[in-house]
Amino acid sequence: MPDALPLSNHCNQSSRPFDGDILLKILIAALCILFVVLQWRFWLGNGGIRELSQSRQEVARLSADLKKQRDINTALRAEVTDLVDGVGEIEERARSELGMIGPNETFYQFVGERQEPVSDNLAQGAMVQETNPVQ
Repeated sequence: MPDALPLSNHCNQSSRPFDGDILLKILIAALCILFVVLQWRFWLGNGGIRELSQSRQEVARLSADLKKQRDINTALRAEVTDLVDGVGEIEERARSELGMIGPNETFYQFVGERQEPVSDNLAQGAMVQETNPVQ
């Protein structure tokens, strides 16, 4: 049997590290690196948790804006209905916004009394006499 190896060669191979141990360590390191990269993409990358959170905030803001717009639209629809159905609403608006005066109506405007500014003499306690205008 010339192909048989001597017993001493088998002993030397067991004392040096097995090549499979190195490959196993490389595989574990590669898997750890892959895990970190995938976690980074999950938390910080496109379509990740951060983007999802921003999208949810944007949806909440847009929903609030939409609710405000719907409320405004409802109020405008009610106002249009009032304008179409009632002449009184148009007349009221014309009176308040445009100053309309109807036929056979008289416009009276009441103005409060005119107050004169307080002079320095009056503020110091001096007497001020009122003059009567000539009639």
